[in-house]
Amino acid sequence: MKLSSVKSKPKIGLFYPDIDKGGGYPTDVLRLFNELMQNERISVIKIKNLAQLSSEIQKIDCLHVFGFFSNHKAIACLLCILLGKKYVISTFGQLLPATMAIKSWKKNVFISCYGRFILNSATKIHVFTDYEVQELLKLKITTATFKCFFGIYPENVQPTNEEKLIKGIEKPFLLFFGRLDIFQKGLDILLEGFVKYAKSSANIDLVIAGRDYKGGSDFIKNFSKKNPFSDRIHFLGEITSAQKEELYQSAQAIIYPCHFDGNPRPLRHALCRKKRILTTYQSNFADCLESKNWGFLFEDTSEALAKAIVQFKAIKNILSYENPNDTRSWQHCTNQFENAYLRITNI
Repeated sequence: MKLSSVKSKPKIGLFYPDIDKGGGYPTDVLRLFNELMQNERISVIKIKNLAQLSSEIQKIDCLHVFGFFSNHKAIACLLCILLGKKYVISTFGQLLPATMAIKSWKKNVFISCYGRFILNSATKIHVFTDYEVQELLKLKITTATFKCFFGIYPENVQPTNEEKLIKGIEKPFLLFFGRLDIFQKGLDILLEGFVKYAKSSANIDLVIAGRDYKGGSDFIKNFSKKNPFSDRIHFLGEITSAQKEELYQSAQAIIYPCHFDGNPRPLRHALCRKKRILTTYQSNFADCLESKNWGFLFEDTSEALAKAIVQFKAIKNILSYENPNDTRSWQHCTNQFENAYLRITNI
């Protein structure tokens, strides 16, 4: 009698030195790791440094490297190439044009010397959107990609108080909430675009809230002093969690005009509250929002932002708001990652 062979589960290593540091991507990658630990189709190991990688690499079937512009991550990929191991890279939007413009000479040298070779030698590249794929192709990176998102956190939605915490905002408003990063978060086109809109319509105001970052607060205050629509722009600065929830609940929509990003958390929080979203393609958040009735995508210019607000105000809600849990729950997103790992390892 023949003994039936049992296929072993593929073993995936997640290489991310910051995985336990909290905040932003570390929280997401750690959540992905914990979700993967509960599945029955693959086994997964957390790898935080090159010393650990050197001792574990022969035991894994594929290494997933999170992030790109780092010598440690480059060495991890080169080690996979040297030993004939499959590896995946998540670039986290670091190759988008506006990101590449920051310290461009260093990044161009990195890509020219070994970055392009590493990316083109990868088994797959993980992306968030088709927009990111097109930008990779412009850099002559032709490795096949797979698209997966990080999940939403409905457990972070807090109940709002009956008593209003923020006063003085009477009209319907769009909300920008996030780090006040002038360049990355697009505060320049947010303010300039809203003024363009305000010149032709008095239907809606703008509320801005978030923690200061490299002079973002002063930038907003100085802009408001110099334009005739300062009474339509409500700048709150850093706010409490309870105030944040109140603003999310009351806002007509969340506006987020990034020049570059990757699956931003403030927009995922908007989905948890079933709020519509106005954001740029460059936020790397979605390929399409309209078909789900989640909002609108636009290019990262002030003119496009002004038109998006007009479009948002004019549209009639014919479609129902697609339940974000259908495609953005952690269970769904983790399942997509699992399927991608299984296809890659093909065990």
